[in-house]
Amino acid sequence: VMENSATGRYVTLVSALSRSALVYDITAGNHERQFAINRHTGVITTRKALDFERTGSYSLVVRALSMAGVEASATVSVQVGDQNDCTPVFQQLSYVGVISEAAPVNSVVLAEDGNPLVIQASDRDRNLNALLVFNIIDETARSFFTVDSGTGSIRTISNLDYETFSAFSFRVHVRDSGKPQRTADSPAQVHIKVVNINDSPPKFSQDSYETVLLLPTYPGVEALKVTAFDPDLTPDPTVTPADLSVTSALVYTLADRNLEHFSMERSTGVLTVKNRNFSKDRYRFNVKVWDGRFSSTVLVTILVREAMDSGLLFSLPVYSSSVAENDGNVSIVTVVNAVGHRLNEPLKYTLLNAGGRFTVRPTSGVVLTMGVPFDREEQDSYELVVEASRVYDRLRVARVTVKVQVEDVNDNAPEFVDLPYYAAVQVESDPGSVVYRVSASDRDSGLNGDVIYTLKEEHRNFQVDPLRGELILKRSLEADLSNAEYKLTIVAQDGGSPSLSSEVELPVTIMNKAMPVFDKPFYGITVREDVPVSTPILYINATSPQGQSVIYTIMEGDPSLQFDMGFDTGAIRVSYPLDYETTPYYRLTVKATDTQTGARSEVDVDIAVLDVNDNPPLFQKVSYSTTLPENSMIGTPVLQVLALDSDSERNSLVRYQILSDVYNSTDFFHIDSSSGLILTARMLDYETMQQYTFIARATDSGDPTLSSEVNVMVLVTDTNDN
Repeated sequence: VMENSATGRYVTLVSALSRSALVYDITAGNHERQFAINRHTGVITTRKALDFERTGSYSLVVRALSMAGVEASATVSVQVGDQNDCTPVFQQLSYVGVISEAAPVNSVVLAEDGNPLVIQASDRDRNLNALLVFNIIDETARSFFTVDSGTGSIRTISNLDYETFSAFSFRVHVRDSGKPQRTADSPAQVHIKVVNINDSPPKFSQDSYETVLLLPTYPGVEALKVTAFDPDLTPDPTVTPADLSVTSALVYTLADRNLEHFSMERSTGVLTVKNRNFSKDRYRFNVKVWDGRFSSTVLVTILVREAMDSGLLFSLPVYSSSVAENDGNVSIVTVVNAVGHRLNEPLKYTLLNAGGRFTVRPTSGVVLTMGVPFDREEQDSYELVVEASRVYDRLRVARVTVKVQVEDVNDNAPEFVDLPYYAAVQVESDPGSVVYRVSASDRDSGLNGDVIYTLKEEHRNFQVDPLRGELILKRSLEADLSNAEYKLTIVAQDGGSPSLSSEVELPVTIMNKAMPVFDKPFYGITVREDVPVSTPILYINATSPQGQSVIYTIMEGDPSLQFDMGFDTGAIRVSYPLDYETTPYYRLTVKATDTQTGARSEVDVDIAVLDVNDNPPLFQKVSYSTTLPENSMIGTPVLQVLALDSDSERNSLVRYQILSDVYNSTDFFHIDSSSGLILTARMLDYETMQQYTFIARATDSGDPTLSSEVNVMVLVTDTNDN
């Protein structure tokens, strides 16, 4: 019986055989009293309209009762036929998805959680009446996307381009396949973001550039500024892009070499004069802009012309001024003034080599700083070029130089040089003898850079010359002071206000005439860790004041007996192979003994072991593996491989790469050469390839390089995309 049939609709006839009259009734299955039965004929009819979506079938128990009280029962099954009386309903009215502009045709749009974006709707009807068909209403979106009626997933049917369409907003309708067809009351709204990748070269704002450079000119004068924009970031060169994560900042360079007259600021595109001695009246060359992957070039033409007599003259041939070091405030440097123009004729002042630190008011000629702190130790003066021109005749100009001196501020403390210090003095030395001389320099100028030397604590035996830094013996030393050692602290203080100072320690050893004297206050050497065993690396030399022979021994600093010392030659040799990774530095104490008197002296020997690239990078795991869903977007992190190199500095700097193989793994995966992070480079497809196995290599930066390799396995998991 079809649903929605009129009341009283014939359903069926039940009959029973009996010799006496029968009475029929429904004893079970008619809870909602949807059916009625004629008591005498057994005809079953509907009492109410049926609703398939509420109850799709009924099981009625019909009883026949004779006049003798004998009864029998039968079951009547009633199937309700479906009519297309329900409209489809969207489970939600708004959907948001993302897809990379590099995704190939037939790629699935992903939801923000990384799963396929599925438009979901339901229909309470059955069979064809519930078979849903999705349609994209908006024509533009319909050219790029389609909705799979079986799954509700959105797929691409054309290649995408972020620079053309960075996002799509469109409506989707759903209808069923019944007769008559029914459509959802309202469409669903879909917003798809297109993920940008760096696939477009930068573009210059002009097809070519040309300018006139007037003479005389000066180094640092801006000749021209080229500008470019990256279509990956913005299709409009006048709009500052909001997304700066796709490509790095643009870099400008001169594409032609041997351009001795001009230089290019890499980050700004400003072309400045480098050499003012021009030999031609026209220069043509190419400028290149690079976004980190792609580059473009543009032709630049510079016409060199002599400035025409403008009749203008500055009130001074040269202006001079000064600015305070470290001052971050905007302040007036000077005011330039050109004369010779007509009454009320407007002039325009231009600063030709501002350099980011200075500017000039175009109508008043006031030269100002821009609030960027100055560092006198970095640059102590600036030579600015100001141009005055008539507003309506820019080729008739006058130029003047503004010399700006940076006034020193005492912001640098004295620094001792030629460290470390060590001094020795004979016990018999006369008062006034110079024991040692220290030296300190101060980067400031004038009084701020003048250095005065003092002892931090007064000493009964020594004093310091305040101007020369000489340590002087004040008085005769007692004989029993032999082998005594003093640790003096010398202070270097500048003349600034407030003054700044620094300190240094000066060890002083008292020696007698019988003690051997080393030819150096200390010894130091750097040796490669692969130096052959038994190789002499350093010679120690000491002489006896009495001319006796001297023997040498290593007293301290070599617990592993890594070194051997020739007792009569003073030669230090390597006894066992050195290993930078185990011990990179040794400080030995060497003793020299007079063979006649037994008098002895000691000296420190510093041995720095130079690292040799003798260790390859080692991966932290024997192999790496992970799983990844096939709907992962391009640029999805897969896993990170890590290799450590026990060498030092450059020898331990590791770079990573994926080796090419027959499966073209490098087409599907990319590895960050510095971090080892592996990312997807293309969309994966479980139906095409379920597993990728490739080799990652780690190479150090030594000479020669050493490397190691590891297996990486990526298992692709299936998603419902077909």
